[in-house]
Amino acid sequence: MALALLAGVLCARAAPAPLPNDPRQEISAALFAAAETQAVLQKVADAQLRAAQARITELQRKVAQGDARLRVALAAAQQQFVAELSARDHAYAEAIASFRHTVTDIAATPEGAAALARFNAGDEAGALAILDKLQGAQEEALQIRTNIEKAVGRRHNAELARDARDRGKIATADVITRYEDVTRLDPGMTWDWISLERLYLDAGRYDDAVRAVGRAVATAGPDREHVSALTERGNVAFALGRLDDARRDYEASNVIFRRVLDADPSNPYKRRDFAIGLGSIGRVLTETGDYAGARKVYEQSLAIYRRNLAEFPSSAQGQRDVSVALGELAAVLAVLKESTAARDMYAEELKLDRKRAAADPGDVRAHIDLGITLGTYALLLERVEKRDALVESLEILRKAHAADPGNAEVWRNLGTVMWNLAEQPGAPIRWSAVVAYFEALESGGTVEPKDRDDLEKALKMAREYQAREAAP
Repeated sequence: MALALLAGVLCARAAPAPLPNDPRQEISAALFAAAETQAVLQKVADAQLRAAQARITELQRKVAQGDARLRVALAAAQQQFVAELSARDHAYAEAIASFRHTVTDIAATPEGAAALARFNAGDEAGALAILDKLQGAQEEALQIRTNIEKAVGRRHNAELARDARDRGKIATADVITRYEDVTRLDPGMTWDWISLERLYLDAGRYDDAVRAVGRAVATAGPDREHVSALTERGNVAFALGRLDDARRDYEASNVIFRRVLDADPSNPYKRRDFAIGLGSIGRVLTETGDYAGARKVYEQSLAIYRRNLAEFPSSAQGQRDVSVALGELAAVLAVLKESTAARDMYAEELKLDRKRAAADPGDVRAHIDLGITLGTYALLLERVEKRDALVESLEILRKAHAADPGNAEVWRNLGTVMWNLAEQPGAPIRWSAVVAYFEALESGGTVEPKDRDDLEKALKMAREYQAREAAP
């Protein structure tokens, strides 16, 4: 019944007060009186909130007795009370925000404000025209709260599913479905959207990644949530080739990371955040051909990662950070014709990747990293070593692709390794196998439109090589 929405306050009033003229006061009264507010309050054993409630009750009594001067103080106290509850309870905050939208809409016209005033004053008969709308708002608020409570358990399951994917037990698509369900039930959690955006990028679903990162930015709170959302938006822009947009977001986030690090330079987590930002900027510089600039920021990020690893030598994440930074810097050095330095860095990267993969045979991420590093490092080696490294890379990436065919990073690198291996004299793979692989990708529905042009060009060239291979 609609009257239940405000029952907790209406029953406490001795007599209706004269109708005020300020709709903001009526909105404050309706939010405080809402069943959602009263229900949460009953569960809170907090002396400060109880004292605030007592003060509101006393102000209500005096206003009801005719002291209109206290209406402003009453409304302010009710607003502060609702704000305190919202800060303590995420589900309540989402539910009361929905209810606030409804009562604000009702109070937007003089007729609506007058009806809301009658309702708040206890004249339910005079407010019957708006009761159905208030009831609908209450039901919507309750549904939002129910959905958010459902999302808690499903979020835990989604996180476990993501871990299972990293161990090769389930595919990326299955984890995406779970996070989509979580964000549908509770769309206000920034980290859920970031997790979903990263999964979309892994799957090559760029349009969905754009949508998800937009929601991450929109829902982000201050500090770490905000800067993380900016960084992720830069990652999506980078994946789409929008390098100016990516650089703008990366630089904006790294200004914040730098400021946070300057305030606490001994904190390894804050050092890592700043190093990640440097690496992101370095990738943009590399793509735009500023190899000297990229080299400079990669060297800075590598130095930070090395410091962190020296402090925590058993950290698998620390080992991966150094490994990734070595590979990024090595690629730039190779372009700058510093081949010896590039080979040395790739060799160090490969050593770290082998160490991680050997330490945890079930860590699919570590094995994918090893396969990619082998494929890249091979290009700087001599003929026999090159072929052996490519063969090992091929075996690793084939297993990863079979376990998770929707992982775009894996299928791209697998195609590259097959191509490079087919070019080697006496290679154990022929161009017909490369063509068959690309044809399977083309027909398998795993390639997004952004990548389809590149795939078609590669397939055309592979067919030409296949024809030459088959010629007498």
